[in-house]
Amino acid sequence: MTGIIVCATMDSWVEDQLTGALQTTINDDYGGADVTNSISNAWNYAFVTYQCCGIQSYTDLQSAIKWNRTGSSDVIPVTCCIVPGSYPDYGNPTDQTCTSTPTTVNSHAFKGCYDKIKAFLDTYANYIIGIGSAILFLELLTVISAFILSRRRKKTMPGDRSAHFR
Repeated sequence: MTGIIVCATMDSWVEDQLTGALQTTINDDYGGADVTNSISNAWNYAFVTYQCCGIQSYTDLQSAIKWNRTGSSDVIPVTCCIVPGSYPDYGNPTDQTCTSTPTTVNSHAFKGCYDKIKAFLDTYANYIIGIGSAILFLELLTVISAFILSRRRKKTMPGDRSAHFR
């Protein structure tokens, strides 16, 4: 029973750390749909592809310091609206008032991305673990091979033995 409690607490801690890190990327680097830095592109891709907005909802975007909304009544970026296309050619929103007055009918503002991306990763978790394990195995094999070749070269080098590193 204690193991279950510890595991549940650990999962909650990891989720809190991850959502905190994601919120930091929004706060510090998200610039809206028109900005092309890597963080903004990643979030906009997620918003359009997973039909979501923010981590838990659009309110996560309110603290984005680089998103310039001066002179605008935008509450959400256009990438959080229901759009006809896919990223990066998503087109215009089906409802032009979506960015200023988001609803469940014209936007994905109330659907967070965290659960959708987590579900996607859970679907492919076995593949991710398998590929990661294969890469780790190849790296370990490379280190062992380098060690063996180094030792073999040291034994076969002719000449003064004092010049060898020990």
